[in-house]
Amino acid sequence: MKFSKKIYLVSSISLFVGILLLLGVSCKKNETNSRVIIDSVTTFSQSSTTTVITKVSLNSSLIRICGSGFATAKVIYFNGTKVSVNPVFITDKNIIVQVPSTLPYGSDVDSNSRNTIRIVTQFDDYTYKFNFIGPAPVIKSVSHTLPKAGESITIYGTNLRDIDTLLLPGKIFIDPSLLQLNSEHTQITLIVPQSATKYPGAIYIHSINGSAYSSNYMNRNNCVFIQNFVNDTAVTGGTGDCFQRVYNYGSNITQNQTALFPASGGVNTNPATYRQVPSTSNLGNVGIDSTVGGFYFRTCSMVNSLLNTSNGLVSGTTSCDNLALQFDYYVPFTWQSGYMKFEFIGYNSSLRFNFAPWASTGTSVPQTMKGWQTANIPLSSFSALKGKTFQTLIDMAPTQGGDFLFVNSSYTYAATGTVFPASIIQNFQMSFGNFRIVPLK
Repeated sequence: MKFSKKIYLVSSISLFVGILLLLGVSCKKNETNSRVIIDSVTTFSQSSTTTVITKVSLNSSLIRICGSGFATAKVIYFNGTKVSVNPVFITDKNIIVQVPSTLPYGSDVDSNSRNTIRIVTQFDDYTYKFNFIGPAPVIKSVSHTLPKAGESITIYGTNLRDIDTLLLPGKIFIDPSLLQLNSEHTQITLIVPQSATKYPGAIYIHSINGSAYSSNYMNRNNCVFIQNFVNDTAVTGGTGDCFQRVYNYGSNITQNQTALFPASGGVNTNPATYRQVPSTSNLGNVGIDSTVGGFYFRTCSMVNSLLNTSNGLVSGTTSCDNLALQFDYYVPFTWQSGYMKFEFIGYNSSLRFNFAPWASTGTSVPQTMKGWQTANIPLSSFSALKGKTFQTLIDMAPTQGGDFLFVNSSYTYAATGTVFPASIIQNFQMSFGNFRIVPLK
């Protein structure tokens, strides 16, 4: 005679829950079975079932609601949203439930339902205050790191929402009512007050879901190594080629420009001094595989300038992974071909970066600029500097020169190897200034 067996597989967590429920584990005794009372909410895992919590992040594992009167529960709401609960995990004194990762939170929930647990039973309808916390904010970049008073900056990141505090360097408080936030919670735009342009440091934001800092690169005037081009002073501390001004000479480049640019339109305008390529005001077309122009600089003077003026922010022991090359730029045409090439040492591919923001995500997204922006290129993007200290560049710098040029050739996105072919550029112009190396951390 043959016998058959049915084998039921039970997950370890379900078995754990079941054992606790069968043993009648509860947080607090309560004699009534009709009136709902929540005494506390605790964690619920194999490591802890008794740790009382007052808030929980979305997509956390299980939590346990402790109290009494739960046995006839019909429906349970978090933040006004019905949540699914296995009836097996409901007893008179405990409800064990998963917090959904898709739960609405913060300003997406009306004020009456926000941060509440509501339990509806056969006999009662009970609401308990409890905080549901969304993902913490993250600041990824800032549109301008040498901003001017009265102009706008945009902070880019994720989960930029429900902001109650924003501090610019110098602890300059910006009233949340003055912030413009986009619907995707990826941008915060604000007007820079007069007092906020002189203090170096980071931007700080705080929300009901957490806090975040930008990199420590705001208002770093002491880290600028090319500001006035031919009018920059020589580097102090010695003689010879490494103690001249950093800027060397230009190619198809204008003289120093100081005029307001763009001259109208209410957008962010130029640094105090800037230059442009091409050198003529008659903007022409740029053919494929053309190097339009730019400038050349003394690498060893650049290094010495930073060591002298950065107040220790840049030294030989500074990790290149904690530094970034920045400059301000403006391209007034729709940019979708070519790149700005920056080389710390000319013809050295390991010290080269091709800057093409229109292809920075691996797909072609034509860029139309509304005003000047800051380019931010981590030094770790230069293969010879990734994981190294700044001493690596110091040692390579003597007798060397670098360059900054616009090249209208095919662009390769390094992460995937995708190649974007070049096309003819109509009415080309490129403006730039304030070259600097700044701290990231």
